[in-house]
Amino acid sequence: SFETYLARERRRSWNTVMAYVRDVADLLEFAGGEDVADARQLDVLVIRRYLALLHRRKLDPASIGRRISAFRSFFGIVARMYPTYDDPMEAIRSPKKARKLPRVLSVDDVFAVLDGGDEDDDPLAARDHAILEVLYGAGLRVSEVGDLDDRSVERADGAVTLRVHGKGDKDRVVPLGRKAQSALDAWLAVRPSIVDADGGAGNGKERPLFVRRGGPRISVRTVQRLVERRSRGVLPRHASPHALRHSCATHLLDGGADLRSIQELLGHARQGTTQRYTH
Repeated sequence: SFETYLARERRRSWNTVMAYVRDVADLLEFAGGEDVADARQLDVLVIRRYLALLHRRKLDPASIGRRISAFRSFFGIVARMYPTYDDPMEAIRSPKKARKLPRVLSVDDVFAVLDGGDEDDDPLAARDHAILEVLYGAGLRVSEVGDLDDRSVERADGAVTLRVHGKGDKDRVVPLGRKAQSALDAWLAVRPSIVDADGGAGNGKERPLFVRRGGPRISVRTVQRLVERRSRGVLPRHASPHALRHSCATHLLDGGADLRSIQELLGHARQGTTQRYTH
């Protein structure tokens, strides 16, 4: 019931659903060791002992805060199923999160990462360059890049946009600049040489935009390794795909873009998230 509630009613991403389910399962396993046989018997003292255990494990406040959010959702379901149930989470406070500022690369550092690949005829080199240009040029999350399909690319009057499926099951349309367009077109021109006869679509499914040899969709880890590898050779320490996203927003702000436009581009639900980039 909890999993269904998160996926269908709250429309959480699958990664969030799985994380919340794991968090609650871990709490219930701990409670079993405390001789609690029913979730309705799990009181605030047991939850506090569990949170103390997390502190002893030195989990950071953000991780503990996420678990508390999962517990609030779970015990909210229990309370809805049993109206006389006394929700223990009403007495639990979330820890204060340390306000971390995003790591931002300079424009020169970004160009060093984007242009630092091997200049060869391998189609995967063209793919990697297109991935990096789209990551930075459109300010996408790493998971959003992997989820792009051919139909995500929309062309009209010489302009190219991407229809992106983001957090909260929400779609947004983001523009691509000339460099990203050029890199994407170069990749699409050589992609047929590394995919199977069905073009990687198979079984009537939509064809992924970025693929591995043979046609399977690239993974998030593939993109992470790409950014780490390309940045390690040109920067003092390697960067992440999210650093490119942060840098995109910061460079737009430096160039005169307004905060509301950047918020829409990045797909932030709250402007407060976008305001972090003003720092």
